[in-house]
Amino acid sequence: MATIPNRESSSEFTVPEVVKEKIAAVVQRTWGARLLSGAILSIAAALVILLAAIVIDWAFVLFDPGQRAMVTYSAGLLMGLIGVGLIGFAGLRRLSPIETARQIDEQIPELQERWSSVSEFSTTNESEEYRGSEAMRLKVAEEAAALGGIVEPKQIRIGRELPIALGCLAGGVALWFFAFLIDARQTSILVRRFFAPSAAISLTQIKSENGDKIFPRGENLKLEASVSGRPRSDAILTINREDGTSESHPLELLSGDSPRFAFPLKNLQESFSYRFRSGDGETPWHTIKIAERPSFKRVDFRIVPPAYSKLKEFHQESLPKSVKALQGSKLLLTLESNVALKSLVLEGEDKVNQTPIAGEGNEYKLELELEDTWVFRPHMISEGGLTSEDATRCEIVVYRDQAPVVTIAAPTTDVAVRPDDTVTIAFDAKDDLGITRAELVVYDGSTN
Repeated sequence: MATIPNRESSSEFTVPEVVKEKIAAVVQRTWGARLLSGAILSIAAALVILLAAIVIDWAFVLFDPGQRAMVTYSAGLLMGLIGVGLIGFAGLRRLSPIETARQIDEQIPELQERWSSVSEFSTTNESEEYRGSEAMRLKVAEEAAALGGIVEPKQIRIGRELPIALGCLAGGVALWFFAFLIDARQTSILVRRFFAPSAAISLTQIKSENGDKIFPRGENLKLEASVSGRPRSDAILTINREDGTSESHPLELLSGDSPRFAFPLKNLQESFSYRFRSGDGETPWHTIKIAERPSFKRVDFRIVPPAYSKLKEFHQESLPKSVKALQGSKLLLTLESNVALKSLVLEGEDKVNQTPIAGEGNEYKLELELEDTWVFRPHMISEGGLTSEDATRCEIVVYRDQAPVVTIAAPTTDVAVRPDDTVTIAFDAKDDLGITRAELVVYDGSTN
């Protein structure tokens, strides 16, 4: 009749301390290596996911920050899930002492499976028929402890997980190396935009050449934008009018030394805001404010001659192209601009400039004594920076008051007369201002 082993019997057999410590050291080292492998694989996966995310951004030209944020958050979530999964799986795969002892026996044949045997002896509940006698187990334990000196935990191979993980990491790094090798600038921009999806970071940089400006009413303007970085062949110009309407104009890239876009606007009458967009880049909103060029709303031009000349005052309600003035006359000039001015200068062609004095409103006055001929052009700059378009040339020709000219008309030769004779003397007197009084001075023979 067969004997059934008693499986409920327990064993008080213990593993030698030296064997237990070295097995525990290998278990801990293996577990740490697996955790490290999981972390390295997580980093490698993150590198690949990040590269895939920026490739998606590059290929589909994600302009909307919301779309870029979705890619960033999705990639980050995937990185986190993979990282937790890999590290968690590695942490749960902890070797048992028996598995570790078998691994040590396989790598050190001199042990002749003694370490795995003593590990099994300490954990099994089989009867002595299956475990062997107590003396045999103690003998195996003594031999296992005696061979403990040839076991060095740091020299035990702990599996291929770590080399495989390092290989995967090297592959991920190689992919990034080639990405930077192909185009370091675009790659770095895409990486920065991945981590800051709402920031103004773009592969295509587009800049308005006009910017914000004040522009004269009724004139033509060409809106231009220059492109750098990753130029695109097309762009959109969006214009918002003051009445709330909006319009979009597709633009094509112009050939030349530098890529640019342009759009002409004619006869501008109202202010507007505009923005260029090309690829994933756009300009900020700029404003073109329409204003009037400075011009004269009123002109009062007066030349007041000296009182002695009895000449009439010259008056004109515009700047004369040319006018004569007696030396010593006064120029009284009043100018009123249609807009507020930053400056008003009467620029002389002889480099002698005059600056009228500002009065009430947009009125300016100048009082000047005329000594020499003066040719000038008014130059106005509005507070918005617009200049006067038509600088009328005004010439004031200053002439001198010439001395009177007197000539004897008769007699024209010397004559001899008696003391009681009457002599008629005729003479001509001329002056540029006219003769009001003439005197004849007679010298008798007694006067030297």
